[in-house]
Amino acid sequence: MTGGPLAAGWAISGEVQKDPAKAEEIDNFIQYFFSQDVYTDFLAKSNFLSSLKEKYTYPASEQFEEVMRIAATADNKQLGWNQKLGPNELLPNFRNFCYKLVSEWFLNVSTIDAGLKTMDQEWVNATKDFNPVKNP
Repeated sequence: MTGGPLAAGWAISGEVQKDPAKAEEIDNFIQYFFSQDVYTDFLAKSNFLSSLKEKYTYPASEQFEEVMRIAATADNKQLGWNQKLGPNELLPNFRNFCYKLVSEWFLNVSTIDAGLKTMDQEWVNATKDFNPVKNP
């Protein structure tokens, strides 16, 4: 699974193969978890996309449908805005600055228009000396 700052998911130790009962239980769990009903329910409740080649259909929340609509029509698709390198690398603290700014919008501490102007100015100030290609 991916989508966060690190790869995440399940791993099975090679030590398990030394104990056939444990190996069988792990196999049983995987068969159970990825069964049509259980996995479909998990995907629907988590608003996740399937990691399997099989097609799974399940009711999606209105918010998830909107995310998928936006993703389908996006010009630029990527894992995360802070996972780029080289000339497209995000400044180290800019993401946190933006998260703080968005929090202020939700708390009505700042307006979106004022915040976007602040964000633009922060970007100009932060990029004056930042060039990951020329000055690593």
